[in-house]
Amino acid sequence: MRINFKIVKNGEQISLRDAIKEKYVSITDEGICNTSENIKIFKSTGLYDYNSKEIFENDILIDNKGRKYKVVNISGTFCIKGIGKNKDFEPFALNGLKLINRVDGLEIIQWRPF
Repeated sequence: MRINFKIVKNGEQISLRDAIKEKYVSITDEGICNTSENIKIFKSTGLYDYNSKEIFENDILIDNKGRKYKVVNISGTFCIKGIGKNKDFEPFALNGLKLINRVDGLEIIQWRPF
């Protein structure tokens, strides 16, 4: 099984290869770990928006009605949580929206590094 990660240093995305080379992250039997406070690691949900763009935790999604959601990991399950005017939206598991590995009606509009 392939697992993708998004690695961010000081708000800028860098490749996993560069992060390992520069010793910003380490990979052990337990997983991938950051070695510095200014490094953030975000895991792929394994899903794609309807434009075929991969969805990672911390991405901001928008639905076809203009409502915004943040992708969060709650107890090992990727969920969307309402933000902004939609903040009262209860977290909802992304896999409940999956349609042939694409999230129906949601599009990534913004990515926030932290």
